Amino acid sequence: MFEQFGSALYKAGAYELDVAVPKKVYILTHVDALSREKWSKVQFKVDVDVDRTFFNCECGIFEHSGMVCCHALKVMIELKLSKIPEKHILKRWTRDARDILPDHLVRYQKDRGPHGFDTYRHNTMYMKAMECVRLGDSNVKCYDVFMAMMKEVHATLLPLSHDKDGMGLEEREAADQKAKEGNHGKINVEANIDIDEGDAVSNCSGIAPAKEMRLAGKPTTSGDKAPYEEKLKRSRFCTICRLKGHKSTTSPDKGDIPKAPRKMPKCGKCGVVGHRRTSCGKRAEPFVPNFL
Repeated sequence: MFEQFGSALYKAGAYELDVAVPKKVYILTHVDALSREKWSKVQFKVDVDVDRTFFNCECGIFEHSGMVCCHALKVMIELKLSKIPEKHILKRWTRDARDILPDHLVRYQKDRGPHGFDTYRHNTMYMKAMECVRLGDSNVKCYDVFMAMMKEVHATLLPLSHDKDGMGLEEREAADQKAKEGNHGKINVEANIDIDEGDAVSNCSGIAPAKEMRLAGKPTTSGDKAPYEEKLKRSRFCTICRLKGHKSTTSPDKGDIPKAPRKMPKCGKCGVVGHRRTSCGKRAEPFVPNFL
């Protein structure tokens, strides 16, 4: 992916930038627009967010593959941004792409930054649990004691956890998320408008990561080759019976035909029979100038 980003950054130099609306709308035109094919698109429009946190290009490469396009990079260079906005860096192309935890543990992912707890009791329990994990990882005996104690604690807390007071971290996060979704839907219904482009593109953050490796075997999308594309083996014919499928050494009509005598080797330098040019001992005649 870094190589693809470098290729897009290189292609950004082939476009000329025109400002339609300062810091909002830019028009990019390819330098070879006149010499390119008629069906080739040579002009693109890039819309910039107010805070310059998202660049929407009409080519649609970011929405399709999640990689920032060369047109948006050209505008970023024009605006002298020191780094790519976070909205254009999807998790699937980062080192933490496979760090995906369940919903109740998502706050502990590496890409979420330092843990910020809303409740004192959750913070206290988390720190104590991490300390116990560090001690239990010291040796096998500590591990066995830790697992036995954790099973006992789990069995004790399970019946007591059914009575919730609503102050737990999970309950508070769920309530906040539900309130945000309700307010967002209420605003959209009252205003009778669709979701803006920034919200629509932000859904790209939920794109599933690419597969780790391609499955072995023939791809299912490849069809059978036409007869003229297949390589055919050269047919061999017997020199005795002129039939196909065997050589003269295994021919059934060979009978008592003696083998052909082996040819004596002939030198390519001196032309004498009995040795090869690699073993030829004939010395080259000395060079005599004509003026002597």
